[in-house]
Amino acid sequence: MRRNRLARRGFHLGLCWALWQLGGCATALSGAAMDWATPGVTPGAVLEAPRHHIGQVVLLAGPILGLENPKEGAILEILGYPTTARGFPDTSEPALARFFLRYPGYLDPKVYWPGRSIAAAARVEGERETSSNGTVQHHPVLRSLELKLLPEPTLYDSPILIGIGVMGGF
Repeated sequence: MRRNRLARRGFHLGLCWALWQLGGCATALSGAAMDWATPGVTPGAVLEAPRHHIGQVVLLAGPILGLENPKEGAILEILGYPTTARGFPDTSEPALARFFLRYPGYLDPKVYWPGRSIAAAARVEGERETSSNGTVQHHPVLRSLELKLLPEPTLYDSPILIGIGVMGGF
């Protein structure tokens, strides 16, 4: 009887531990992609000196601004944000700038639409020159190693929910 009670307690503790491990803090990208990132290389550092960081891997996250699908693969224009330790965009910080992310295949514009957020582990390839209103700007160009769409924000993503305490349908 006593052994049975201890076995059940051990089973319950093991089950709780397993659920805790499964429900832990999820990352935006796979564990391998998170490990690929070059330590100390941030989107901000790449923005300041893209040529200095060529070949290094950085985590990039933010909303899509545009998508091109030329023959050699897709090019996403991303509004880069600093990333959290889990690889999500840190929207409590100001946006950094535009980044161009090359993807080695076709991306459906109905899925990768402007405003939709992505996270990526990407290798720095160089920079691209753009001009707007006579101003020439240089933006980092990255090659995607792993690309993930982030969940669309919902009403329930807010940390503060206010309700009247009544649920039901009519």
